[in-house]
Amino acid sequence: MNRLMNRPACWLPLLLLVMGNAGPVASQVLERPPEGYRTPTVVQPGPSWVSAAGFIPTRIIIKWNSVPNAQAYQIYRTNPVEPRHMAYELSVDGLASFREMDTGYYYNVNWPVDETSTYTYDIQAVFVDAAGSRTLSIRSPSASGKSAPWLAPANLKYTTSLYNVPGKLMLNLSWDPVPNAAGYLVAWATQQATVFNKTTLALDNISPKDRFRVCVSTIYRPEIRNDQVNTCIQVKT
Repeated sequence: MNRLMNRPACWLPLLLLVMGNAGPVASQVLERPPEGYRTPTVVQPGPSWVSAAGFIPTRIIIKWNSVPNAQAYQIYRTNPVEPRHMAYELSVDGLASFREMDTGYYYNVNWPVDETSTYTYDIQAVFVDAAGSRTLSIRSPSASGKSAPWLAPANLKYTTSLYNVPGKLMLNLSWDPVPNAAGYLVAWATQQATVFNKTTLALDNISPKDRFRVCVSTIYRPEIRNDQVNTCIQVKT
């Protein structure tokens, strides 16, 4: 079950030195276990890589490699105005549909992020033993990313053709696709329409010598849209 957590992490970091014959060869950060977790007798590694990148406005997608025997993952976040804190704990079962070729996971951060800020993420794996005791891995490397910018469709244009009503025309609109768009909002005169899975729209019953403005904006998700970022043209039939 996914849990949203907003309290800052306040555990003191411990520096773990891995010793070899030639002295220290690596260092890793191990978190002091919080309440409800025990100190592991064997230090477990966390994910060895993490990436974070914007894919649509106000959203970031995080990817990381899977850790053997992990039952869940805790995603930590920082930005210029927030200390490091656990934002989500995600169970392996809950992430089943987010696997990528059995090598790792991706997760769409589904709470809005500020479009102008850079966010840094790291991940710790959660292990649960037969007695139900929970332990945490060391931190993964961190990765930073910010949301994608708002984009309006480019190359908006139109052609006209005959309509099946005498004295009327068909206005055929087209535009270039926007990456990761779910659809588009087309507004003209006092009307508007939404278009999904295509980049064309035909307006019928248009009068010759008509003049009006057409604007097209991008819909990334039903709740993620900005009608003020659009492309407009003046139509003259």
